[in-house]
Amino acid sequence: MKKKLVLFLCTGNTCRSPMAAGYFQKLLEKKKIGFIEVKSAGVSTIAGLLATPETIQLLEKECVDLRKHKSCQVTEDMIKRAYLILGMSPYHVQSAIRACPEAKSKTFLLKEFTRSDRSNSQIQDPMGCTQEVYKSVFNEIRKAINLLASMDVIKNGDKYKVLPEDIK
Repeated sequence: MKKKLVLFLCTGNTCRSPMAAGYFQKLLEKKKIGFIEVKSAGVSTIAGLLATPETIQLLEKECVDLRKHKSCQVTEDMIKRAYLILGMSPYHVQSAIRACPEAKSKTFLLKEFTRSDRSNSQIQDPMGCTQEVYKSVFNEIRKAINLLASMDVIKNGDKYKVLPEDIK
């Protein structure tokens, strides 16, 4: 079976989307789900930036090594290839849809898609903030990713198609 790409988007690809992708990959490995490919990208970045020290430190506590992570700019090809695209803010979702309008049916906010927080669907950018802000952001991401890893769209990816009505 061809692997299905789950793509996480943020702005610079040095904090939020690497956190989400790294933690999600760990859960997939733990659950022995091998048909999902995980990537992260930025909508406004340059290639080759390292994950922030705060991000690396937080994920090390989860046994996820992001020391070799290098940022990459999202491409139209990535968007087209993705099975599911999850952004951290409306800007990330809109950027993906602007680049590739047919991605609308598979592009969502991470917290909206997982229903992890119905009162606030955005995940703030911790760049330049304290380690406490990074911890808070990662806690939001971890909660959403734990829910995502248990969803049918992930557990039974070959038998399930993402549809907008699935997240209402």
